[in-house]
Amino acid sequence: MFSLKTFLQHEVKPALGCTEPGAIALAVARAAQELPRDEEISFARVTVSEGIYKNGVAVGIPGVKGARGNAVAAALAMTCGQAEYGLQALKDCKPADVPAALEHLRQERVEIIRRMDGPEIYVEASLFTPHHQATCIIEQEHTAITRVVRDDKVVFEKNASTSNKKSKGTFLSLIRALSYKQLLELVEEMDSQDVSYIWDGIRMNRAIAEYGLKQKANNGLDSGRIMQTMIAERVLKNDLGYRVRGYCSAAVSARMTGIQMPVMSSAGSGNSGILTILPIAMVGEKRRNTDEQIAEAIVIGHLTTSFVRARLGRLAPICGSVVAAGSGAAAGLTHLLGGGLEQATQAVKMMLANLAGVLCDGAKATCSLKAGTAALEAYLVALFALKGQNVSNEGIVGASIEETIDNVARISQQGMKDVDKVVLEVLQERARDNYT
Repeated sequence: MFSLKTFLQHEVKPALGCTEPGAIALAVARAAQELPRDEEISFARVTVSEGIYKNGVAVGIPGVKGARGNAVAAALAMTCGQAEYGLQALKDCKPADVPAALEHLRQERVEIIRRMDGPEIYVEASLFTPHHQATCIIEQEHTAITRVVRDDKVVFEKNASTSNKKSKGTFLSLIRALSYKQLLELVEEMDSQDVSYIWDGIRMNRAIAEYGLKQKANNGLDSGRIMQTMIAERVLKNDLGYRVRGYCSAAVSARMTGIQMPVMSSAGSGNSGILTILPIAMVGEKRRNTDEQIAEAIVIGHLTTSFVRARLGRLAPICGSVVAAGSGAAAGLTHLLGGGLEQATQAVKMMLANLAGVLCDGAKATCSLKAGTAALEAYLVALFALKGQNVSNEGIVGASIEETIDNVARISQQGMKDVDKVVLEVLQERARDNYT
């Protein structure tokens, strides 16, 4: 068993931009640290797992005014990345750094290779100068650097528990070993320091949502902002559920277009952090719950999100944010509204019964639509659960929450393998030099 603080340290942390190209930027920046500063990097070869490739191929990269894709993240990290910032490796990059990064791409100095097997999270960044080379490998988790090599000499190495290719990492194994009830018991450890940290995440994610509500997206998809406009025009009712949907959509839209603002992530995903945090915070503030009550409900949301993702996988054929973070929001909202463990369990099972098949076709603008759907549905199923609604043991819904999640994971990991391969083929065929 581990502590709540250990859980928050591993599973709830700030991220800048989409976490998959963020991991690429981190690996490239760490490899670059091993090279002489007076030698220009002449080439970068970055090998990534299929899930990393899928989620980074079309998403906006912070700081480059709408340019998208894994290669853009690598090129920018070559120019101005800082590995000590983790998933915020690009946060110090300025507009003046962009021309040099784009020149790397125009000169074809960046190669992204899609790896067909191995861990679901894998990045191997190898950088070359005229006289030196360096490699950084990330495995199992987005920030888990396991090996750094300079000129064939290992300068850092850490066991990643990769003997089993299907391993999801030691910490996730600990989560999978617990029942849902056991994991939620961690909330009893929450102290004032944890409350403060949770509120840092609320403020962080609200800020990007409010940006997205005010600024027109450069990709033409502004579902959150347009929803708020329709509420103001009374086309839609000024309903809390609609406002929750609009805020989550706006935050995800801003993030997916590469706005240089961090979010507090959950279970390795920034969009999951938005979905886990904002619905609970907004409902709690509307109800005038205390800061401690809101923070406690959000901790339950994070625990639930990680519980689902630990079984589902970090990068699955189905949308982890909708399925896992939507479940987290539903559980946290149920707790906030006065429900107990059984009602929170029913809310999660209803979310999975409804939205388990939502497809992941990579991180991009339309993720804002899916996020809005999950946010509103999480609020509704919490209300359903409080009214005594439940789902019986039928279809993919099992007798327990653990069985239900395992059924969803089985469908995703086994039944949708070919679906994911086709999605990857479609994305690779469509891939363009997004930096032009």
